[in-house]
This record gives sequence, structure tokens and C-alpha cells, in this order.
Amino acid sequence: MDIFQQDKYLIVIEGGGSTCRGLRYDLGQGRIDQRLILDQHPCNLHRNRVRTEASILTMLGRIGDAGGPLFLSLPGVSNRENVVWLTAQLSQRGWGPVYIVSDAVAALWGAFEEPAPGQGVFIGGTGCIALGYDGHHLWRTGSPETEVACGPWLAAEALKRVPHDPQLALFMGQPPSDPAEERHQQALRAPRVFAAAAAGNKTAQELLQEAATSIDAHLAQLRPCGIHDFALCGSIAQALRPWVKTPTRIACANGLEGALALGLSVYNNPGMLHWLCDLRKIETDSPLAAQA
Repeated sequence: MDIFQQDKYLIVIEGGGSTCRGLRYDLGQGRIDQRLILDQHPCNLHRNRVRTEASILTMLGRIGDAGGPLFLSLPGVSNRENVVWLTAQLSQRGWGPVYIVSDAVAALWGAFEEPAPGQGVFIGGTGCIALGYDGHHLWRTGSPETEVACGPWLAAEALKRVPHDPQLALFMGQPPSDPAEERHQQALRAPRVFAAAAAGNKTAQELLQEAATSIDAHLAQLRPCGIHDFALCGSIAQALRPWVKTPTRIACANGLEGALALGLSVYNNPGMLHWLCDLRKIETDSPLAAQA
């Protein structure tokens, strides 16, 4: 018997460093009947699990039903303790089953629909990570300490150079008065770096090249695992594509659509749940993750 057959809706939420996206899928009608984007609602378990829970609860209050299956695609799920904590918090509020997967896994599904061996993605937005599938295991690069090709890094590095580059200052404005400006606020300044580079500013161009070189390095780490077909996901990574040397494609689908595809796969094949848990464990414990 299908474990979800009594449920009317499947709720899917994609979290990010600055935005929370959600949808409600009508299982009976086979269609999405609600979508919602919550800006300024960071959703990263690694950085702040309490704030992540608050963002998710806000989303559920807008599009949720009275409990039911819940699929969460989130950054920062490598800490198992945080995953268990969030699952328990949501279960106590009547949601369940609750399944939490890495946003990188959902991005892989969104980029390739059903990822084949040898396919991988680089996700660059408020944070960044590369992930690939070799047919047996999920391999990951990147860590919170190596996020070069992401919005906050680009903005922060550009602002450091503003005092020495009047032209760049015209695009970036003055550094924030609060040195502890949050990552999602920093990320909003990143498009200005691209605008400055397009206008011919050498400093901005050098920063974009450094970020693109970081993407190439991430993807190169995946090649020994047999990963060779790469897609770029996320606003920053896709904007950096002209600067990246590795042949890549731009992912057509977004992470939320990937999370929905993943959730529906589980709905139609409950036995896939164990494989998903294995994927997450392999991603967390992989040698590449340890090296990043």
C-alpha cells in the first residue's frame, strides 16, 4: 500500500541562504495548486536552525494543509543532529512523514530530471557547492569555508576594494555601516559586481574570474569520480558561465522543481526512500567533502 495514499497534498519547500520557496501539489488532481516565494527568509540548517524552522513554519502557514507529507530541500543538512532536530520539531506540529534532502540533490534532479551516471551540478547563489552522481554514489565538494563563487563573497570582496577603486564605488556604493551585515543582505549586492565588470571595471572582472576559477576547481574534483556532464544552477553560477572554462550547460529547471520531482518519485516508489538516505550519507561522508 502506498504510504501517502491517504494524503491530499504534497508540500515541497526549497530553502536557500536568502529565500524560501514552496509549493503545494494536489495529489488527486496531479497539479501544483499553490506557489509562494518568501524573500528575506533564510533557510540554512548549518547557519541557523531556529531561523530555518521559523521560515519553514511561515511557509507552511501560507500554503500548508493540516499536516501531511513534507519534502524539504535545504542547504546545510550535513549535520545529522540538525536534521533530526528539525524533523522532530515539524513532526510535533503534525507534519509527517518529513523528508529532508540536500538542496544540491534537488538541484541535480532539477537540472537533469532523472540524473544519469556521470552528471553533476554546481550550485552558486548565496552559497555554493558542487555535486555529482557516478551511478552508485553521490559525490560532493564545497563547504561553508570554501564559498568563493557565491553572492556574499563577490559583494564582500568588491566592497573591500571600493576605497581604492572610485569607478567600482559608483556601482557598489559605500560599505554597510553594520560590519555584521547578514549573508542574504550581502548577496543582494552581487549583481552590482557583474554590472561593473560589464562596464569594463578591471577589479570587478578580476573578481569574476577568480570566482569562475573556483567553479572550475570544484568541477575538476568531481572528474575522478566519473562526473563529466555538468550543469550550472543558481543565479551567480549561471551569470559566471561565460568566465568558466569547463564546458557546462545551464539548468533549465530550478531547485524547487527538482525537489518536487524528487518528492513525486518517492510518492510513486516508497522504496526509494532508503536510497535517498544513502545519498545524503554518502554526500556527507565522501572523501571529496572531507577534502573541501
